[in-house]
Amino acid sequence: MASQDKKPSKPSSSKAGGIRTLSDLNRSSADSENDSDGPQEYHTGGEKRSICSFTTCCKAQAMLAEALSKLKHTLLEESRAQEKELFRLKVEKMEYDQEREEKKIGQENERLRLEAERLRLEAEKLELTRREANERAERDLLEREERIMTVNMLNLYGLQQKYFEQHQKEIMARFY
Repeated sequence: MASQDKKPSKPSSSKAGGIRTLSDLNRSSADSENDSDGPQEYHTGGEKRSICSFTTCCKAQAMLAEALSKLKHTLLEESRAQEKELFRLKVEKMEYDQEREEKKIGQENERLRLEAERLRLEAEKLELTRREANERAERDLLEREERIMTVNMLNLYGLQQKYFEQHQKEIMARFY
């Protein structure tokens, strides 16, 4: 086998453009007898070979279709999972917003309660101030009336005596 020399293959003149083996494809176009501008067709084998190629191609297409189907199924599952996660996040955000709103309402209620308490205390303070002012005015009036009642009329003359007598009568009228 090693002693056999490889002889360059000679182009044969077959009907398929002079190509019988793969080595015929390597020849330059100058060696070619057919210089047509049309597309050249190359065949790799006989009828059984093309049936095998067709079967292999169909199997490959079936495998590719199955892989695409699995990929589509996987993508749909991932999409559903993402939609579920998005829905969960939206629900979580709504719950958070609701809690925040409830907290704001609670704070506003507390602020209003404190404001009402402040106003109540301020009203009490004003009432106490008013009572104290009335008590002071009443004390001052009682002190004045006491002085009027304790005036020694013997030391007074004319108008002064009449003034104090009139006030003493008014004081006595209120009490009796």
